[in-house]
Amino acid sequence: MTTGTNYVFTSNSLQICLVSGESDFDTPEVLQSGEHGVVAVDLGGCRFFIHRRDERNSPRIILASQNGTPLSPVPPELRRAALERIHRIALESTRSPLRLPVAWSAYHYRNLLGFFANPHGLGAESLRWVAELRPEGSRDVCFWKLTMPERETQLRSFEPPRDLYRSIVQWWPEAISAATERFRQIPISVEMTVLQPTIDLEAVSFGAVTRYSNYSTWMDSGLLTPGQRKFILWPPEQSVKLQGPAGSGKTIALELKALRELYEARRKGQNIRMLFATHSWALAEQVDSALRGLDESRDISAIDVLPLLEISRAILPTERRSGPEFRMLGEDSLTGKRLQLARIDEVLDGLVKSDWLAYRSGASADFRARLESPRGSPERNAVVWDLMVEFYSVLSAHGILPGVAAERRYLGLPRSSWMMPLVSDSDKRFVVRVYTEYIAGLKREQFLTADQLVNDFLNYLETFAWDLRRERDGYDLIFVDELHLFGEQERLVLHYLTRSAAQFPKMFMALDPAQAPGEVYSDFPWRRPLQEEAEKLTLSSGR
Repeated sequence: MTTGTNYVFTSNSLQICLVSGESDFDTPEVLQSGEHGVVAVDLGGCRFFIHRRDERNSPRIILASQNGTPLSPVPPELRRAALERIHRIALESTRSPLRLPVAWSAYHYRNLLGFFANPHGLGAESLRWVAELRPEGSRDVCFWKLTMPERETQLRSFEPPRDLYRSIVQWWPEAISAATERFRQIPISVEMTVLQPTIDLEAVSFGAVTRYSNYSTWMDSGLLTPGQRKFILWPPEQSVKLQGPAGSGKTIALELKALRELYEARRKGQNIRMLFATHSWALAEQVDSALRGLDESRDISAIDVLPLLEISRAILPTERRSGPEFRMLGEDSLTGKRLQLARIDEVLDGLVKSDWLAYRSGASADFRARLESPRGSPERNAVVWDLMVEFYSVLSAHGILPGVAAERRYLGLPRSSWMMPLVSDSDKRFVVRVYTEYIAGLKREQFLTADQLVNDFLNYLETFAWDLRRERDGYDLIFVDELHLFGEQERLVLHYLTRSAAQFPKMFMALDPAQAPGEVYSDFPWRRPLQEEAEKLTLSSGR
């Protein structure tokens, strides 16, 4: 590839690149074969990534070249995170107002946008994109340049290179024609997708048809399984949990249930507020897009689709959720927990090589074996996960901060079966040592974790101040996707978000009890049987 090549994606093609793990677009071996429904076409100094379903009027995502390639300034290990943000901007650009996580530090000027290219806590975090939404009245999004703090670009003075934009898009019709011809020669395979799950709860594949059918079609066509229909028609006065494996249609059932309750409330003349809570912005975006596609009323403003972390930011008083003295580690529970795991892994490795000898003789045999497993092994990784849960659900939940009284208070806490297995006092003292070092690192860099904010949020939800606000700011119905990925404190938060404190929460939840949260939140090998998540959760009523 020659120097100065621009990249042109669509939402479909970039999504497939993210799913396939492709980030080296100079040699896109995964995409050249068209195996996943995407091909790369080189024309006019541009590389066009085109999906089988793309058309001439498909909105484009344009990444201008940066000293060779558009992503050159971004370290290879961080390019996926940067691309995920680009994809999110492209999806959000179709809506008004643009809704982005606070941690992105987004700035707007007319149709220009500046935001951090990578999450806080990762390297090259100071890189910022300068992007343009809908240039020259199009539906495209152009990412023109990456800037550093010492060379920051003021949006007011930035002049988008319109000549470059025109020179790129003029090749689009020819690129589409070339891709169409290429696809004629490639057998249609099962395409990878993260858009919508399949239909039935037994995971029989009907294809990702959610985007092409509205609410009535789903309800009247016989596509729903008996389990899905039972869930959707479940009385709103009773909470219910729906379980099923990945790809079984839990999310579409939740989405249809939310629309049904919205339509029923409007038919009765009721003013209803509904929350669809997720663990990540990526899932929130997918759900929001699906609801808009399924909706027949052209108005789903009564449904807030948000990650739990964003809900806490919206409800917490300003002084409790923001300030120059700290910044968030990650933008939602998904990215936040992944960054926490990486930090805990680093702290633990350092202490095992140093301070661990002072605790080893008094430690239990099982704890000792787990800690002394090779770094990166499933056994050590499980310890890292257990430590994060212990810090969040035990130490922080009990208000134990590092200090002279921390060890005494922690040793006196009663243990439950779901907690990290700690037998001896030396086991627990070493956990406090890791916790102290971990918190010290966060304080040095002025980071607040998602877990810490959720604990602060939970404390606020137990105040008289929230009790006065909840009738106005609370929700009548709460929908929760992937409940198994929510921790104990996060689940408690959900119960406080309803409008009425006098009634049991009305919640509709979907989960996969066979999926270990550690498999989702971590990128390292994992082997650990589920404990609290392994309970049988079928279509059962109650809290």
